This record gives sequence, C-alpha cells and structure tokens, in this order.
Amino acid sequence: MKKGFPISRNVRAQWLLEHLDSVISIQCPNTKSKEEPELEIVSVLPKDKPVAWSADTNYQFLYKIVSTTSIVFLAHKYRMVFSLDLSPSLATVDVQSGEIVIDEVCLTTKRCLEGITRPFTIPGSRRVMQPEIYVTVIAHTPFFTSPAQQVLVQGWLITSDNVN
Repeated sequence: MKKGFPISRNVRAQWLLEHLDSVISIQCPNTKSKEEPELEIVSVLPKDKPVAWSADTNYQFLYKIVSTTSIVFLAHKYRMVFSLDLSPSLATVDVQSGEIVIDEVCLTTKRCLEGITRPFTIPGSRRVMQPEIYVTVIAHTPFFTSPAQQVLVQGWLITSDNVN
C-alpha cells in the first residue's frame, strides 16, 4: 500500500472484487514504476507451486485470483493499543513459578514489543518489511477512578532502539 495513505476496507474489498477470477502478476523487483500504485502485489504463494517457482522467480508467473484465494494486505504504518491488567490481584506470587504475576505481565509485554519491531521477510518474496508501529499502552486499574492516570504512553513510535 502507498506510504502515508491509509487504505480503507472498502478499497481493499473493491480491489478483491475487481480482480476475482482474473489473472494477476507480480512486478519484477528490479523494475521501478514512475508512480507508486495505491495497492501493490508484492508476493504470491501458489497452492500448487511449479517446479521452477521460487521467491526469486515469482514475478515470472501468472496467478489467478479465485473465491478461495486468501489475501493479506500489509501497510507501512500500524497503530496498536495494549491494555494491561494492573489490578492488585496481580501482586500475588504464582505458586508454580515463584514469580510475581505483574512481573510476568511486564516481561510478556516487553517481549511482544520486541517481536513486533523486528523486520520480517514477506513470505514468497525476498522483500524485507519493517513497518512503523505507533503504540498506546493503557493500564487497567479498577480501583483508580481517574481515566487520565490509565494511559501510560500514547502514540509512541516504537523501534528496536527504544523498546527497552
């Protein structure tokens, strides 16, 4: 999808309906177009892969979109909200691990944030993607009545450098 422009669900649904039962191709990775398309096909994982098919040669093949085709739309920017349960009951010790439960919530959240900041290769291609991810973290504290205290961070651009 185009950088800086959100693509609505309607546009994505329209793209699917317009391309249903039609043949598509992937642009050669080394070819640069004059104008960036609104939606770009970057990878296809065929159901029955030809012997010569690989992530390096996928642009040399034609692909038919049918009603059972699974389509994933990726964006250059995402917004995510984490709502953490920080109620007093989490100050207890887990009898199986001997850890304080709230420590596990913090550790799990940190691991999740580290995971989503890592670049990844789009399956069926050699294209590496590392989208911008803006995070909001909300603490659910049932005994505090002020909603202003519940937002720990809002709209934070998270990177592998600042996740710690």
